[in-house]
Amino acid sequence: MNENMNNNPFDNGVPTEPVTPVQEVPVEPVQPVVNTPANEVPAEPIPTQFEQVEPIPLNNTTTNVGPSPYATPPKKSKKGLIIGLISGIVAIGAIVVFLFLFIFNKGSGPMDIAKTYVNNLINKKYADNYELVYLPDKNYVEKDDYLTFAQTKKEYEKLSNFSIQSIEEKIVKDNDITYNVILSDNGPTTNSMIIKLKKKDKDWKVEESDFYITDWTIVIPGGTDLYINDVKVDKSLYSENKKVKEKVDVTVPAIYSQEKSFKLVNPLETKTERFTPLKTNSGEEIYLELTDTDLTQKAYDYIKNTWNEMYSSYLNGVDVSEIATKYFDSSMSIESVNTYYKAAFDSITEGTSGYKYENYNLLEVINGKDTNYVLDKDIITINFGYKVSWNWTFSIDSNVRTMTRYSKIRLKLDGESFKIYEVPDDKFFTWANSFTHEY
Repeated sequence: MNENMNNNPFDNGVPTEPVTPVQEVPVEPVQPVVNTPANEVPAEPIPTQFEQVEPIPLNNTTTNVGPSPYATPPKKSKKGLIIGLISGIVAIGAIVVFLFLFIFNKGSGPMDIAKTYVNNLINKKYADNYELVYLPDKNYVEKDDYLTFAQTKKEYEKLSNFSIQSIEEKIVKDNDITYNVILSDNGPTTNSMIIKLKKKDKDWKVEESDFYITDWTIVIPGGTDLYINDVKVDKSLYSENKKVKEKVDVTVPAIYSQEKSFKLVNPLETKTERFTPLKTNSGEEIYLELTDTDLTQKAYDYIKNTWNEMYSSYLNGVDVSEIATKYFDSSMSIESVNTYYKAAFDSITEGTSGYKYENYNLLEVINGKDTNYVLDKDIITINFGYKVSWNWTFSIDSNVRTMTRYSKIRLKLDGESFKIYEVPDDKFFTWANSFTHEY
C-alpha cells in the first residue's frame, strides 16, 4: 500500500480526489466571504448562537480569515445576575411594605377611630362599627346583635341631620382615651357625644357599655354542654357551683344583653329555649327537664320497690352496711344511710301507750307537683307523690291507716337500675301520720 496514503489522517482506505487549496480573500468591513469549491454547498447561516469551531488545516495550509462573525459572545457571571435579581426583589418589597403601612395604618389613631365611629352612626353604617367596638370576647356578641342595639338606641336615631364640628380630648390615659365630639346641624343647633376608647392589643376600640354584659354567669346542670346561639361554650369557662356541687357555673366574658338562644345537651336530655340575660353579672339557672317518660316511670317503680325492700330487710335484721351497698350511692356515709334505714323504721314502728304499728307497705308512687329534672349527666331529681298503708292496733282494736303526701329524691343511674344519691325529704322514710293528706 502507498506510504503517502498511510500518512494521511483523513485516509479511510478509499482513493480521494485531490483537494484544491482555498484562495485567500480580502476581508470586507461587514462580513468576510470565502470562495467555496464548486463541488461543495455553502452552509446556511443559523440565526442562533454557535459554538466556536477551530479551523481544520487542509494539506498543512493555514488560511487566515479573521474573527468569525458567529463567535459566541463572552458569558456574564451568574453570580452577578442573582445578586441583581435579589436586589430588585428587596427594593420592590420595601415599596410594598411602605404602601401597606401608609394605606392601612392611615386613620388608625384613637381620634380617627372616634371620628369614623361617629360618622358611621350619622350615616347609619352600623355594620361597619361592629369591628370598631371593644369586646373582651366576640363569640357570644355577634354583628347582628350590634345592629339591633344601634338601630334601637334613640340617641343614635337623632344623628342623621348632624355632622362633626370638632373633637376635644377630655381624659387621656395609657390605654384609655375619652373624647367629647361636638356635632352641628349646620344651623344654631349643636349636640355633643362622649366617646370612650380602650386599647386592645395594638388597636383602639370604642367602648359601648350598654351594648353587652361582661363576665356574665349562668348556672346549668353538671355534665352538660351549653350552646349560646348555636356556638358551643368552651369548657374553660366552666366552674363548679359553690352551692350545689352537681351544678356548673358558666361565666361568659361578654354577652349581648337581649334575648338569646340557649341549648343544653346532656347524655340524658337536650333542651333549647330563648332566654334574656339579666342586666347583672349574676345569672339565673337554666333547668334541664326530664322528659323521658320511660326513665321517669322506671324511677317511680324503683322508689316503691326500694322502700318496701328496705322495710322487709329492717324486719329481718339486715345490717346497715349491706343496705348501703345495695341501695345507696357510695358518696353517702353509713351514718346518713342509717338515718333512712334502721333509725327511720324504728321511729315509725315503735308503739307507745298500747299503740302498735306494723305491716307497712308503700302502695303507689305517682307524678309529683313539680317537674322532674336532670341534675347531672347521670343524676336525676324526682318529684313524686306516694301512698303508704300500715296496721294500727290499740289493745284488741285494729284497722288499716294510710297516708298520702309529696316528696323528693335524687337517684343516680347505675347500669340498668339506680342508687339513692340524696334524700332531700327527711320525712320520706321516717314519718307516717294518718291525719296528713297532701294529695
